Amino acid sequence: MTISKKLAYLLLSYAPSPLSGKSVTIAVVLFDPASVATGLCRVHIGAHWKQRVLNVDPDADIDTLEALTSEIEYKLNLPASREMMLQVMEDSFSNALRVSDRKECLCLEPSQELERLVSLYL
Repeated sequence: MTISKKLAYLLLSYAPSPLSGKSVTIAVVLFDPASVATGLCRVHIGAHWKQRVLNVDPDADIDTLEALTSEIEYKLNLPASREMMLQVMEDSFSNALRVSDRKECLCLEPSQELERLVSLYL
């Protein structure tokens, strides 16, 4: 018998202004909410996110966004800092870089689920 795993995911988006209504999703984070520090956590940053951001906002500070996405990816890949980074993202990001509410999903194979989410949102 195959057992589905309950996972959660977040979408990381760039929005130049709350009034513009424009945004672009630049990353997907898939993780195990039951064991954040020791369980599965995968980050996928879109391959062409910089160009997609510039299409929405030609004046976007790509260097700052690149540094921030690198820090997010680095900290989420370290089990000791994973839970804190997720909390900071969910509680503190609200300006140009925004994090969606957590969404749950059931999957048999996390790698395939991440690929599905990437194709759906990125």
